[in-house]
This record gives sequence, structure tokens and C-alpha cells, in this order.
Amino acid sequence: MAVFSTAARVVAPGLLPQLAVYAAFATTIAIALGGPKVGRFRLPGPGVAAASAVTALVLLGVLDANDLLSAGSILWRAIVTIASIMILSSAAQRLGVLDWLASLMERGVGSSAISLYARVYLLSMTSAAVLNNDTTILLMTPLVIGMIRRRYPRRPDLILPFVFAVFMAAGVAPFMVSNPMNMVVATAAGIGFNEYAAVMIPVAVASWLVSFLMLCILFAGRLAEAPEPETPSGRPERPTGAQLQILALLLLVLSAYPLVASVDGPVWIVALLGASGAAFLLHNREGSSPIGLLGEGVAWETLVFLVGVFLLGMAMQNVGVVARLARLYEGAGVFTIGSVAAVASAFMNNHPTAILNALALGGEQADKMSILAALVGGDLGPRLLPTGSLAGLMWLALLRVHGVPMTIGQFARVGIFVLVPSLLATLAVLRAF
Repeated sequence: MAVFSTAARVVAPGLLPQLAVYAAFATTIAIALGGPKVGRFRLPGPGVAAASAVTALVLLGVLDANDLLSAGSILWRAIVTIASIMILSSAAQRLGVLDWLASLMERGVGSSAISLYARVYLLSMTSAAVLNNDTTILLMTPLVIGMIRRRYPRRPDLILPFVFAVFMAAGVAPFMVSNPMNMVVATAAGIGFNEYAAVMIPVAVASWLVSFLMLCILFAGRLAEAPEPETPSGRPERPTGAQLQILALLLLVLSAYPLVASVDGPVWIVALLGASGAAFLLHNREGSSPIGLLGEGVAWETLVFLVGVFLLGMAMQNVGVVARLARLYEGAGVFTIGSVAAVASAFMNNHPTAILNALALGGEQADKMSILAALVGGDLGPRLLPTGSLAGLMWLALLRVHGVPMTIGQFARVGIFVLVPSLLATLAVLRAF
């Protein structure tokens, strides 16, 4: 695959290009972390900030047209896949599937908040594994917020444990299709679908178990003190015809992903066909325009940020960061690689970090266990800061939209409590192979 075979263009490693790249990256991440306002000042969105940083680096000569074309050739499949999943998720939400799933998930739970917590985590974990973490965040976060507000209207503090269950359940990707960047890197490194799954399924199971245990320890008191629910969790309503159709489409897409990927087929086509089917169903039901769904259902700001940060990662490659990273990884084991990848992903976003790591580890000639260790770190590192992943940014944006307060300090405190033991456990399982 040509993702890593193209020779990297490295500019003269002078002080000015390096300072420009580091400043551009730091400013972009700071704006993404800072939210829409700082005091009285309204900041540009993270996508605008990333695009502005990339433009500045192009003008300075750190990035050129070849870099832009290379990034496009690497990312377009992932962008099409993610945008298609956003459309499919938006259609499901507009047809009321989320509300129906919420009532179904509550059925038979009774008054036990801990039992409901386990169900939320299990459903989020399953969705992240068979679909991907971005879709899980989009579908489950508003569902869970609405469910907890309805069930415990006098305890808004219970929303926090449940939304963290959604976010933390999307841990290590057990399948290549569970994370678009994992698919790009693993395929480029010559790791097949079945080979990837044979190693990463046990690793993912360790991640899920340890993460759930740490969340339960952290939030045990709050969950144990939850009052009797103020709304009954009786029999859920029967789904409508439109809801059954969109659920069938979701099941078809979920089933097609691993099948197509297992024969090295283009999984982005599966996502695109799923989005087209969802747009058709929504048009028949509501008469809505597919163009309108493109505008409302796709988080374009987030996608622009993803591409921009990826290009900033390439800029760091151009000023010699890859060479220094390669020296750091020389002779390193899975614990060092995974830990470095986790920290770098948290601060730099896991997409450019994945590419930088793959290049530093040798690209197509890299040791496969080293590549998988870097991917494990990239999957878990975003638990430290929300800017570490697209899913984290979408999750934080959804909390803001639904009026759930969340500070970066809160996120980091919970994240590091769960990250450290789950990362050590997963890397220990990976090392056993």
C-alpha cells in the first residue's frame, strides 16, 4: 500500500520551521480545548483553527501541495466512512430509534442504577466493537442523557457517570473496522483482518473489563445512592415501521463491515450505501432532502479539524519529529511504544500520531507487534484529553449541546484514573502474544 511508501519530504530543520509547527499545533489544540468562548472573547471553532494553522504552514513552506495530496489520499476513505456513519446516525435519531432503544434498555432494570449502568456500558461496548467508537458516541450519548434525566430528574449529577460509561466503553478496537485509523495503519503494515482480530480481541476484552472495574470504583458511591426512578421502566413501546427499517439497515451495515473487510473489500462503500439507504428512508418518511441531511447530520467542523490536525502531524514529520521518534523507539518494547503513543495521542490527536508512529516504526517493514502496541496506545490515550480523538471531540460537543457541564479538569481526572490501569493491562496481554 502506498500510504507509507512515499518518501517523506523533510524541510531544513531550522529553528523557525520547528517553532512555527509547534506553535501551530499548540494553538490549535488550545482552541479546541478552550471551547467556544474564553471570557468575553469568542474563539474560532477547532476546524477553523486547524485550517488556519495549516494555511500558515503552507505559506511558510513547511507544507506543500504534495503534502496536501498525500493527506487526501490517506484520509478520504476514512472521511467518507465517518461522514456516512454520521448521516446514518442522524437518520436513526430523527426516526426515534434512540428513544425506543432507551426504553428497551431500561426494561426489567427496576430501581437498580448499577444494573442500568452495566447495561449502558455493555451496549456502548458492543456498538463500538461492531460499528465504531464515533458512531457509538453519536448514538449513545444523547440517548443516555435523555434516559437519566427522565429516570432521575432530581439527580443531574448521575448523568456524569453514565456518559463516561459511554465514552470509556469505546476502548481498544477489537476489529480493524472498529476504528478507521487502525484500519489504515494495520492494512498498510500488512496486518490482515483475521490476524488483527486474533490478537486484538483478547486485548480489547482486557481493556473493557479493567475500564469497567475502575469506573465502578470511581462512581460506586453515587450509583449506590441513586433514588428510586421517578418514571417506570415498564414495557417499551413497539417500534414503528420506519424504526424497524432503519434498525434493519443498521444491522445490515454492521454485518457487512467485517465481511467486506475480511476479503479486503472497500468498507467505505458499505458506509456510503448505508447512508444512502438512510437518506432514502428519511425522505420517504418525512419528505426531507438528502442535501439537508448532509448539512444537519454531518459534523463538518469536526471533520475539518481531523484533516487539519492530520496535516499538522505531517508538518511535524517534515521538521524531523519522525526521526527523533524513531530513535526513541529503537529497541523499545510494547510498554514503551504503547505508553508513548498514548501520551502523544492525548495531546496531538490519535490520527496524526498513528501515522507518525507507523513511519517511525518502519512503515511496511515494521514489527507487527510494535504497530499494534502503538495502536493500543492511540485507542486508549484519548481518555486523558478529549482532543485526542474525533470521538472525544464529538462527545464533548454533544455534552455542551445537551447542557451537561464538563471541564477539562473533570475529564482528565476521570481519564487518568481509568487510563493507567487499562493501558497497563492491555499492553500486558499484548506482550503475551
